[in-house]
Formats: sequence, structure tokens, C-alpha cells
Amino acid sequence: MLLIDRARRKQTQRHGGGTAKVEFDEFDRRPGHQTTSWLPSTTPLTTLAAALRQAEVVKLRYFLGLQNEDVAALMGILVSTVKKLLDFARGMALQRNRGE
Repeated sequence: MLLIDRARRKQTQRHGGGTAKVEFDEFDRRPGHQTTSWLPSTTPLTTLAAALRQAEVVKLRYFLGLQNEDVAALMGILVSTVKKLLDFARGMALQRNRGE
């Protein structure tokens, strides 16, 4: 019964039912599709996205002089997330300065 319920749930539109699934091999072979050769294959996209968000927070905070609250409002994230990203950026900068 559990397997039947799971199969029914997957068929609902909310869970992707009725949409055409595209395999990555098919996606990459489309005519006119450009590959992302600039993206290192060892770097997960989630790490890249987090680094870009962190860079945006640092730019807004330190180069444009915005307060944490203003950065959070502009980016649509929590103030605590801004603080966490800034702390992580400081830690990375300290590691680079120490030569680690």
C-alpha cells in the first residue's frame, strides 16, 4: 500500500507529475547549446552559489557602506544570514593572509 501511495503522489502535478523529464545527456546535446567550460568540474554548484552570495554581501557591506539590515533587506535574506556570511568571509580572508 505504501508503494502505491508513493506512486500516486509522484503523479500529482505538485510533485512533478505530467512534466517531461530531460536527461542531462540530452540537455547537453541540444543544437546551439554552449557548455560551461569556465566552471571547474570539481566545484559543486551549491558552493559556487554560496560564494557568489557571500561576495555580494561583502561588496554591499564594505564597498558600498550599507548596514547589515540594509544588505539583508536588499538581498531578501535575514540579518543573521548576513552576519554569518560576513563572519565566514572574514575567516577566509584571515586564512589567506596567514598563507594557509
